[in-house]
Amino acid sequence: MTAYAATKGLVETKEESFVERWLIMPKIIYFMVNMFVYSFHGIMPHLFLKVWGFSQHLYSYATMIMATNFFGSMIWTSLADRTGRYKAIIIVTSAIYTALSIVMIMYDAPKEPTTFDYVKVFVGFGIWNIFLSASFPLVDAQVISKLSKNPKLSKDQLGNQRTFGAVGRFIATLASFLVLGSKTGLIAFIVISFTGLALSVAFGIEDSKIVKKKPHHGDIKEKEGVVVEARNPVVTLMTNPSFLFFMLFVAGMGTVRSVTSSFQKVIMADLSTIDPKNPSWLARLGFSSGFEKNFKTAIVDFGRMVSEIFVYLIAKDLKNLFGVYWILVLSQLFGILRLFGYGLLNKDSSSAYYLTWGLELIKGFGSGLINSSAIPIASSIAPPGCENTAQGLYSGNYAGLSNAISGAFSGAILHYKFIMNGGMTNQDVQSMFCWVSLATFLVTVGMACKFIFVDRVMGIPGFPRRASFAN
Repeated sequence: MTAYAATKGLVETKEESFVERWLIMPKIIYFMVNMFVYSFHGIMPHLFLKVWGFSQHLYSYATMIMATNFFGSMIWTSLADRTGRYKAIIIVTSAIYTALSIVMIMYDAPKEPTTFDYVKVFVGFGIWNIFLSASFPLVDAQVISKLSKNPKLSKDQLGNQRTFGAVGRFIATLASFLVLGSKTGLIAFIVISFTGLALSVAFGIEDSKIVKKKPHHGDIKEKEGVVVEARNPVVTLMTNPSFLFFMLFVAGMGTVRSVTSSFQKVIMADLSTIDPKNPSWLARLGFSSGFEKNFKTAIVDFGRMVSEIFVYLIAKDLKNLFGVYWILVLSQLFGILRLFGYGLLNKDSSSAYYLTWGLELIKGFGSGLINSSAIPIASSIAPPGCENTAQGLYSGNYAGLSNAISGAFSGAILHYKFIMNGGMTNQDVQSMFCWVSLATFLVTVGMACKFIFVDRVMGIPGFPRRASFAN
């Protein structure tokens, strides 16, 4: 059979196993990386506002420190580009992230904090974000690389893998809120999630066999299986007009996401009321009112999970219908609509809690569209040898650098209202939501007009057209 294949110019391929054919390991890795990150990330507002006693405007300013996520992602992805040691980088940074999370859980803020106490929290929060920044971009880069190398697959399969991440995030968010009253339970859950991630990365990710080294003259060459990349991948990407415009747009999307995520659970906690005269099924099973309240606060994320999975399943059809760029614009509009919806929500209405389910459905649509478009765009725009760094810059911008923008903007609004009103109310948060949604909507319209009326008409480099993105 082999001789016949050789005479006919054919190549005999190895039969794929069940695990390879159905991409089982990428699905498990995405499930575990979301379980790991959101096992602690989702309760940060509770720690800052309820446990450590931060005012809402100080908490908003504190979220600016999440910009360290951007610089951390540059460090880890560049290191992965240079060394090819994805497993070690993900596992070691995740272990340090876990240790820092435990320290933050055990920290008891003084009743009358000094400036030094605030500085300790701010510095610890910044270091924590640096080590948080490695897992998502490196996993995304590895999965995209795996899909690209297999001729039977395409990058459109990325959404199918991230479907399992949506499930992992929902389970982690729900579980972390259910054990919120117990430090021991929360620590145990975080450690279990880290163990699952470490095992899935150890068995599901391959370190790169192609080591990238710095050239003498900054050129990109390939010789004897060694890819030599540009001297500074970050500079190469940030001086690329298409990538720079992409990063500006992502900063706007991240701002909307950050503002909503920072305070959404605050509003939900107020809406998740318990009626002693009308006990729920949880109360009849013997659970405490605190447990029931946390359950109601977190369970609304179920709607987000459902709509996000739905988008992943039809992502390829959406790209063919609208094009990947307009999918990105649509995702931003969904995010603004959700933010504005929370801003206008009448919390005194008996249906307010159930309306948030609809707003989280919108969030799921937006998240699915972002991940289905932005990750492939970053990979496609990146010059050869800069793919991992491109994913790191995108992830760090969306989840980190944009927090500096949102924290400064929202913090200034809340601080102004704090001075004017002499105290903070959640109506102030909702008012801030409306102002931020208005500002980001105007920026989004401006970006879209720039692409339509400038880039395409004058031929200035901007987002590639739909046809330029290979599946």
